[in-house]
Parts: sequence; structure tokens; C-alpha cells
Amino acid sequence: ELLPKKNSNSIVTSSSDTSPPAYELLGLAVTPELAAIALVYFVQGILGFSKLAKDYFVKDELHLDPAAAGLIFTLSSFPWLVKPLWGFVSDTFPLFGYRRKSYLFLCGILGTVGGLALANENVVNTVPAAAVAFTLGSLSTAFADVVIDGVVVKRARESFVSFEKDDGNDLSPRKDGKKNTFLQI
Repeated sequence: ELLPKKNSNSIVTSSSDTSPPAYELLGLAVTPELAAIALVYFVQGILGFSKLAKDYFVKDELHLDPAAAGLIFTLSSFPWLVKPLWGFVSDTFPLFGYRRKSYLFLCGILGTVGGLALANENVVNTVPAAAVAFTLGSLSTAFADVVIDGVVVKRARESFVSFEKDDGNDLSPRKDGKKNTFLQI
């Protein structure tokens, strides 16, 4: 069951786990779900550093002018434009019995293939190959973003149950004196 449960140490764990968590961060149990959320958002943030390398790659290695480079980057960003489609796909068509885990794994594979292709000059040495590799990376990041946003929404909906109404204040403190936070669900 995915509903949250607190153990004796006031650390959030899953309801099927009654033992203390192996790791905790800021008073929260580091679950695979929380680690996946942090990892996906970290990867999205760190990808900004690759933008400069991509710019130099298309300019110096592929010898593209700024207009052609802009076209390649625009086309490779297409997976971000159809993000609702990725949410529909992951919610409608489970892979291997899972709607999120399997898609996150698949996104990791796609991103790795795209990145390794870009790292090998024998694989990506033409403009179409670069466009495909850039698009694979973009697809993996956009799809993973949608899937992990679904996990975050699910956690937020579950945590909303922990808020109590008091005198019309929907976000009033809990009676046990502890703080209501998004991550402590």
C-alpha cells in the first residue's frame, strides 16, 4: 500500500515498512520514490551546463552556422512541446505492470544512449545523427519530468489528507504540534 505511515521516530515510511529507515535526510526517510524525485530534478538542473558544450559541438565539430544550429536545437526540443502526451502514455499504457517505474527506467536508458552517442565521435559525426541524439536526450528528460511530476502530484494529494481543518483554516497546524510539510507525508 502506498499510503504514508509514521514510525516511532516520526520519520515517514511506507505503511508496509515498520522498521526504521536505512537513511534519512532532513528528518525524512530516503525512499526510492523520494530519491527518484530528487534525481530527476537534479538532472534537469544540471543539464543547463551541457548547453554550452552543445553550442560548441554544433559550431566546431559539425560546422553549422547559427541559423542551422538553432533549427537543430528547436527540432530536438519537440518532446517538451508534447508533454501532455507523455502523461497520457504513461497513465494509459503500463510497461511491465508499472505506470511510472518502468517509464523512468526507459527514460534513463534513452538519455544514456543519447549521451553516449554524443560522446562517441564515430557515432555522431553528421547533422542528422546529432539531431537524433539531442532529441533522445530531450525526450528522456521531458518524459521523466512528466512521470516524476505525476509522482509529486500523487504525494501532494496524499499529504492533503494530513491537513486538518480548524475554524475554517484549511492549512491549520496539526494537533500533535508537528509541522505539515509536503515531504512529510
